[in-house]
Amino acid sequence: MELPPYWQDLCDVGKLESAGWLFFGSLNSERATGGIEDGNPPFEVGVSQNDMDFLHVVNWERAAEVAQAGNTETYNGMPYITLDTAVAENLVHLVPEHKSPHGSDVTPDGKYVIVSGKLDPTVTGHAVADIVAAIESGAGETDDYGLRILPFEDVMFAQIEVGLRPLHTQFDGDGNAYTSLFLDNAVAKWTYGDDPSDSVLRRPRRRSTTWATSPRPRATPCRRTASTSSRSTSGRPTASTWWARCCHRTCSSSTSAARRCRSSTTWRWAWASRTTRRSSTPTGCRREVYPEIGWDPHTGAVDPNATLPGQERVERNGNNVEIWITAIRSHFTPENIDIRKGDQVVWHITNVERAYDATHGFALPGHNVNLSIEPGEPATVEFDANNSGVFNFYCTEFCSALHLEMMGHLLVR
Repeated sequence: MELPPYWQDLCDVGKLESAGWLFFGSLNSERATGGIEDGNPPFEVGVSQNDMDFLHVVNWERAAEVAQAGNTETYNGMPYITLDTAVAENLVHLVPEHKSPHGSDVTPDGKYVIVSGKLDPTVTGHAVADIVAAIESGAGETDDYGLRILPFEDVMFAQIEVGLRPLHTQFDGDGNAYTSLFLDNAVAKWTYGDDPSDSVLRRPRRRSTTWATSPRPRATPCRRTASTSSRSTSGRPTASTWWARCCHRTCSSSTSAARRCRSSTTWRWAWASRTTRRSSTPTGCRREVYPEIGWDPHTGAVDPNATLPGQERVERNGNNVEIWITAIRSHFTPENIDIRKGDQVVWHITNVERAYDATHGFALPGHNVNLSIEPGEPATVEFDANNSGVFNFYCTEFCSALHLEMMGHLLVR
């Protein structure tokens, strides 16, 4: 299905009372295009100007009927429903949600959708029955693409202040919700339902908590345990090499003060983990960064193509293009790069961070590029720009609360 050019995020499907509906958040309702190299606000600033972004509400059962009736178009062999058709058939509606959302989670009973805005300290509960009633009433204005924006007051059931930069929410079988808090380094436990609790218990986690999950995120979740994932391992065993790793916790939810029961670590950022085991990593390992920005671990010296802030550039010699960019929380410089089809590209990227766990990723779809770059580390890739189009490059390591905003565009003319 064709959608507006907002940045759509993670999805959750309805169940029981909300069966047949699909929910996912989006950011960049500003439709910012970056351009820090031209003096424009970087993406992390440009996409955070509006107070509200949009929760997308999709009637996927009706969409399936539209598709089966042949009311689609085809692109590269894939049938899709156009945005005009989605508007005409009432398939997609928008609900305002607090800026930079990062979670849309349906409660086990299917009655509520819980959303979190990374730049707002609250979680918002929307009653699905209220959303459906607002859709049927025809209330609300439209965005620039004709999608109806439901009035926030008509569909907002409750708001609960949980802490700084809430991300994802999961649930147990007793009406409790668990929301991960990135900046508070904690998980907030609260209750949902017809009379949601404004009493929030925060259980501290190791820093940069990014994910909370239950072993069975469905209509009959596990009553006793919930897991959390942390982007870094402050206070836990870390690698004796340059790598920073992720820490996962499994906690008991049977008491008001959930206790830690098991921990594990992984070499890479794990987006969602539902099984854990005890770590066999010895304690006392070092936490270090490279001695200098641009340090090549293979040569034990600074790479001659390492790029410092202010040295970013793009140079052309015929159809040979060489690019030097930097990565730092939470943007690349430059963000927009313009080349031509047939160019032979050499691309240097340097992570200029100095915090030991500030790893950045760099992915360039369509060109077989996917890097993990440690703090201070340089990297170089080469490819031929054989296909024209716009290719988004982005960070693939959860580096900060504005990780999703860390991206740029490669335009191949």
